[in-house]
Amino acid sequence: MKWFLKCLNQYADFKGRARRREFWMFQLFYWLILLLLSIILGIIMGIREAVGEDGRLFLYRQNKDIEFEMVSLFYYFLLFLPSLAVTVRRLHDVGKSGWFVLPWIVLLLMFVPTGGISKLPVPAVILLPTFILLVILYFWMYILLMLNSKPGTNKYGPNPKEE
Repeated sequence: MKWFLKCLNQYADFKGRARRREFWMFQLFYWLILLLLSIILGIIMGIREAVGEDGRLFLYRQNKDIEFEMVSLFYYFLLFLPSLAVTVRRLHDVGKSGWFVLPWIVLLLMFVPTGGISKLPVPAVILLPTFILLVILYFWMYILLMLNSKPGTNKYGPNPKEE
């Protein structure tokens, strides 16, 4: 949890380096909190759907997906900057530029606002090779995030393991 809080304290710090432990512990707590939010929202919506205001049991259909999406979107936006910052610092730790995060963001944007790749107004001849290239770059970035720190000081700062 201390690594998660460290990243929140450095929410807009794109300079320096981040160890693997810092990055992956932030990711672990990021997803655990999202899972916990999902469970709590599911329980609350389930109870609200089954029990009426007067205490009688009944079922009604409400668009509960929108409520979940609103809370999830708020959580994503709240932690987007700290997540981006720790990812850039992690890339710095292996000696890569923070711009390597760009394919990750492009791939994310291809799906989030439109609801899927099929709704984009781009011909499939262009979209499919672009999508394949972005997926390859996406996995390559994950490999970079798993690499060990470059020993010594690099152009992004001293090695955090050696401090």
